[in-house]
Amino acid sequence: MVWLEVTGNNGSALYFVVERLERRTAAGKARTEVAGLVGDGQYEGQVLLEVAGEVEVTFLDAWLRPRAFQDFLQGLEPEQLTAALSEVARRLAETLAGTSAESLPAKSVRTGRNVLGRVAEGRPIWRQVA
Repeated sequence: MVWLEVTGNNGSALYFVVERLERRTAAGKARTEVAGLVGDGQYEGQVLLEVAGEVEVTFLDAWLRPRAFQDFLQGLEPEQLTAALSEVARRLAETLAGTSAESLPAKSVRTGRNVLGRVAEGRPIWRQVA
């Protein structure tokens, strides 16, 4: 979980949870896709971030659950949310570009290095004990 530097309309901090992180190469160009949830504790919605030079942000709920998505955006600056998500996607893409294809991308998010700003999760319990 990554805390975004944006607050929701109810004053709660917004967060982004990475569900899938994938790097592809097509036509000689690298592309990173990040899928996850953005939310504020009351609402969670699917978002797709595609990094290929520029970052393209797609809020899936804008089509799937438009009323809930519009309620979520009330009092928010959509540009500020898009910018915060874009920054997370860029940093993930940079981190992933430095890893091997065999490594699990989620591990690069959960390392001890603070590459994404404030990461809300500590080390997994099984690693803390061992």
